[in-house]
Amino acid sequence: MTLEHDAPNTAQEQVLAAFSSHGMTAEFYELYPHRFKMKVPFTGDDNRTAQLAKIFTLLETNKLTLKIRFYSVAHMNLEQIFIDLCRKQLEADEDCEKSVSNR
Repeated sequence: MTLEHDAPNTAQEQVLAAFSSHGMTAEFYELYPHRFKMKVPFTGDDNRTAQLAKIFTLLETNKLTLKIRFYSVAHMNLEQIFIDLCRKQLEADEDCEKSVSNR
């Protein structure tokens, strides 16, 4: 997702809050100034087509308010999943090292 250049510093968090207010769990997995990627997992409650429609509706109806310039919706590919798992493992290793060094 790409935000307008005049978007406030809180714009990324506002997008996250918009998903949350519509009952969707979303989190960033790449974050840069005015550009980021999010993952929004499917839930077991609705069918996937309805959930995708809900995401598109949310983004389109809030595009001006949230200062969204461009967005795309896609399944995570294997490379993205692998990078996400590596990032989580690295964070877990760093947390473990910190707890051991604090002893």
